[in-house]
Amino acid sequence: MQESGAAAAAARLIDGSAQRPGYCRNLAPARRRIVTENAHTMPLLLAQTPPPPVSPADLAGLRLPVCPARGADTRPLFAQVAEAAATWILGARRLDIPSSGHLWPEEEPDALCDLVEGWLGSPDGTAL
Repeated sequence: MQESGAAAAAARLIDGSAQRPGYCRNLAPARRRIVTENAHTMPLLLAQTPPPPVSPADLAGLRLPVCPARGADTRPLFAQVAEAAATWILGARRLDIPSSGHLWPEEEPDALCDLVEGWLGSPDGTAL
């Protein structure tokens, strides 16, 4: 059965984020059902109000451990956010997850939890 409307748009968004045509179609049935059941939110997602401006000075003023992480193979659009944060936040440590894209947390949630727990468990937020 061919999808149309919001469900097809949601599938194309997931495929684009993963950089793999058919990615959404190949999700486990439970995950695919979540995408389909939430497809009606696509207009809200695409019509968001612009985010507040964040300047390099705003980021440089943060005084807490930060670890911008991204899949090493993620699309440049998504990578730019992690790169900017790591550049401007004093002491930030950028982490590139090898052989992973934007949907790494979805694909390997246990690995994500292990990474976050290890980072949070370090005294200064630098252990990974």
